[in-house]
Amino acid sequence: MAAPPKAQPAKAAAAAAPAKASGKKGLLMPIAIGVVGAVLAGGGVAFFMSRGAEKPKPSEEIPAEAAHEEPAPAATSLLPAEYIALEPAFTVNLADESGDRYLQAEVQLMTRDPKVAELLKKHDPVVRDRLVSLFSQQTADQLRTREAKEKLKEEALKEVQAVMKEATGRAGVEALYFTSFVTQ
Repeated sequence: MAAPPKAQPAKAAAAAAPAKASGKKGLLMPIAIGVVGAVLAGGGVAFFMSRGAEKPKPSEEIPAEAAHEEPAPAATSLLPAEYIALEPAFTVNLADESGDRYLQAEVQLMTRDPKVAELLKKHDPVVRDRLVSLFSQQTADQLRTREAKEKLKEEALKEVQAVMKEATGRAGVEALYFTSFVTQ
């Protein structure tokens, strides 16, 4: 037969009890610090998010292009951005002498007005026609630098805004992005 288990000495039992209690206290302190830190971080984020965009100083000049554009309604500027992909990707022959160079570009437009997104879909054939014409006027040498691509992006945005202004009376599109850009 097996011997009964030996009883723990009283001193060992007393030493084990405070160790377990201090373990719980030691675990509560980091949790409490984490909760307080999360609350403070959340408050800081809420504070910075609630601050409005800085208004331009009266001494700053307004660019000539911005002076002629209609100001966006306050309600529209608070809406989240909506991105509209112009699909399929644009593939055009470039205006190189050899005639064997081409550009393939994926384009997305950004607006904050859901109505503009619907109108863009409606006027997609006109927008695509203008962009195909613009892209096919370029040469591979013209499109080598970042600055050249940025200039083409600005020209493409102006074309899209012109189409929308002709069709709807307002530009409505805030930005144009190349999400893929390949010349070959």
